[in-house]
Amino acid sequence: MDRRLKKITKSNLSLKCIASLLGIFLWLTYSNPLVQCQLQIPLSFYHMTDDIKISSPEYLTVFLQTERKTLYLADLSKCAVHIDAQQLKKGNNEVFITEQDIYLPETIAMLHYSPVTITIDVE
Repeated sequence: MDRRLKKITKSNLSLKCIASLLGIFLWLTYSNPLVQCQLQIPLSFYHMTDDIKISSPEYLTVFLQTERKTLYLADLSKCAVHIDAQQLKKGNNEVFITEQDIYLPETIAMLHYSPVTITIDVE
C-alpha cells in the first residue's frame, strides 16, 4: 500500500508539472498583448498634373500600438500619407501633417508621428 501511494504521488506530481508548463506555454502563445512599433510610411501625392515636379521627404515615421496578432495580419504596405498637390504653390511649401492625412488600418492606433511639418519643393 505504501509503495502504491508513493507511486501515485510521484506520477501525479509529474503530471502537475507538465500541465503547468503546458498551460504557461499556451498562455504565452495565445495571449494577445499590446505591442508598439515604429513604421516608415511613404508620402503620396494626389491631384498631380504632368507639369509639376515635387521634391519632398520620402517617408514619415509613425509610432503604432496594437495587438500583436493584428499587427501581423495587417497589410502595412497600404499605409501612406496622402497630400493634395493642388494645395501646393511653386517654390518651398511648409505642410503641416495631420492625423487625417495618415492612412492606417482602423485596428491600429497611432501614438505619434514625426516630422509634423515637412518642406515640399514644387517646380
